Amino acid sequence: MHGSIIVIFKPERIQSPTLFRWATTLAALSILLPPVLTFFFNVTVSTGGGGRNADDISALVMMLGSTSGPVLLGLSVLAAFASLRPRPAPYVSKPQVPEKHPLD
Repeated sequence: MHGSIIVIFKPERIQSPTLFRWATTLAALSILLPPVLTFFFNVTVSTGGGGRNADDISALVMMLGSTSGPVLLGLSVLAAFASLRPRPAPYVSKPQVPEKHPLD
């Protein structure tokens, strides 16, 4: 989403390609993961499986399904902004100027 806009208009702004790839992967996961977890929740509930702790597991899966999308999208936006941050300039020390000798 945000990655395609940046790549289309100003691809030279991306300072960290690895972090930018993470941002796009997290954005894709934020779209794909909640429906997958919801499907897993529905299959678990409909089969009645899970044993004694089925209520705890289904509550955990439902909680993960509802919170994973926004959390992953937020991390994706942070990673996208971090990939655009300019790199710090390398430290260059000032040249050493020799002191004048008192007799010069």
